[in-house]
Amino acid sequence: MRLFSMIVLAVALWSGGTCRASQPASLPAAGSVGASSGSHGWTVIRADSMVPWALVHIPPRSAGGAGGSAEDGASRIAAALGSEPVAMAAINDRVYMAFAEDTLGGNGMRRVLGVRSVRNPVSNLWQTEPPGRFDAFPSLPAEGKLHDLCGLNVGPLAVLTAPAPGGDALTLKVLLDDRWIDVAPPADAASPRHDIRWSAFASGEGCVLLGRRGGTIEMWRTSTVLPLPSPIDAARVATAHPVSTIDLAPIFNLSPEWQERQIISSPLAFQSEAGADWPMVWHADELICAIGVGTAVDSGVGSGASGQSVRFVAWRGPDEWRDVAQIDGVGERIAVLPLHDCGRIVALWTTPKSGETSGLMSGRVPLERSIREISMATGRTMYGGSLKLAGPVSASDYRFVMLSLLMVSATVLLFVLRPEDTIAFQLPTGLALAQPARRMLATIIDFVIVILIVWQATGHPASEIGSMEAWREHGTSVFFVALAAACIVNTLLEGLTGFTLGKRLLGCRVVGGISSVEGPANADADQTEAPPPPGLGRALIRNAVKWGLPPLAVLGLIDPEGRGRGDQLARTAVAVAIPPDEPVD
Repeated sequence: MRLFSMIVLAVALWSGGTCRASQPASLPAAGSVGASSGSHGWTVIRADSMVPWALVHIPPRSAGGAGGSAEDGASRIAAALGSEPVAMAAINDRVYMAFAEDTLGGNGMRRVLGVRSVRNPVSNLWQTEPPGRFDAFPSLPAEGKLHDLCGLNVGPLAVLTAPAPGGDALTLKVLLDDRWIDVAPPADAASPRHDIRWSAFASGEGCVLLGRRGGTIEMWRTSTVLPLPSPIDAARVATAHPVSTIDLAPIFNLSPEWQERQIISSPLAFQSEAGADWPMVWHADELICAIGVGTAVDSGVGSGASGQSVRFVAWRGPDEWRDVAQIDGVGERIAVLPLHDCGRIVALWTTPKSGETSGLMSGRVPLERSIREISMATGRTMYGGSLKLAGPVSASDYRFVMLSLLMVSATVLLFVLRPEDTIAFQLPTGLALAQPARRMLATIIDFVIVILIVWQATGHPASEIGSMEAWREHGTSVFFVALAAACIVNTLLEGLTGFTLGKRLLGCRVVGGISSVEGPANADADQTEAPPPPGLGRALIRNAVKWGLPPLAVLGLIDPEGRGRGDQLARTAVAVAIPPDEPVD
């Protein structure tokens, strides 16, 4: 059965291209591990602007993503880069980027920078943190070659080699507590060798280490990278090369228990590309390789696409290779990354737009950015086409922005273009306007109570109400539902009783005003009689303005008349009782 599978795979690969197969070069890319907020993808593309490179963030596709899933093919520009990273790793919502040797600094080190992609708790937009800059991490040695940067649950793992007698010696380092710590490689991988391409992937709490030479792949696995640490020998610490420009040599080294080496032989169908740099990903105990199999014009698929063809093949066990999918029209460089939680492999590339130019002064050619999202289980194309590079906002985000603009516009109109009162407003006898601080505290109490009720009524645990992660995911919906609920509840309470819980606690109430014509008659009224509530109509007007246009409610605190615009429109006021004058002896 295995022999039959190998023959079928070989025929599929041979029919997919001709002997003129060429392998697209890899772009640095990474899919996140340990992502409680969904699997994030990261890569870089050539930019059309004066900045040469752009960092691309691919938001989570599954429903487990914060704030819901992003549409297929969607991504966003997370940051501008002055140079291309050598390698990338992603953990949760953070990406780590290692660059070439810092020649300007002259310190012989590789910079390691990173950013996060998080949801704004109010607008629910994806945004980059820190804004406008990068987090800096301890640098890596520039000596030798950086083969890979792998995201593990414990931190990023760097795979390096350095010249040594007999070949290149393998070195592994993991970033823990802002320090690069040495990780002992497998014993049979530690001896210096030539022409080995090293890669590493996360596998549960452990790691998979691959060394490829030609069509043969050596694999080592460990179930955990963090066994109990053992102190480094004092003499080694004294002579150790510093792992960064700002910290000392590691205090501990890690010696994980590596399993016995396993040899993987690649199918004969792509032995001709054995010397190429295959993009590889690891998902669900499968190794998936992207192999160049020819040009699209030779592929015979009838797509009419120009460029190269890439075929994805997967290995799961001894001689168990299977065909996954083929994509055509690929550019000279391709980024390949996994989205683990939805079981997809993402391929992204750019090609020049035919017949278009940016002009002689720019020196740049407009680029067509393409993306394919493929199910790693079935090989089905979940999305194929142009990359949907979102701007700062998506369709739902535009709705939020438009709603906000409408609120601000209505606020300006009501605040600036207010009509002059034709009838003077007068409070009932025995009452005075409440101070702004008292009104503000009463509003805060009322809104906090509503927020707590809405939070639990919408199915969110009360224990998570203080979590910023929970607010990033649910904050927008809870906020607007709470505004609507506060408007309804306060309308009923104020219209029927004149009080809300916050106003009763702070000794104030909502009352309707009287006209100057009613004033003299009211002056002789019994001052001990409580004024009537304003009624549901007036209460609805004031609360619709107060909760529907929060900026206007805030401006009402500094209004010269001491009443918010909602009170002015409804002819109401928030008042406190005036204590009767004490008799004079």
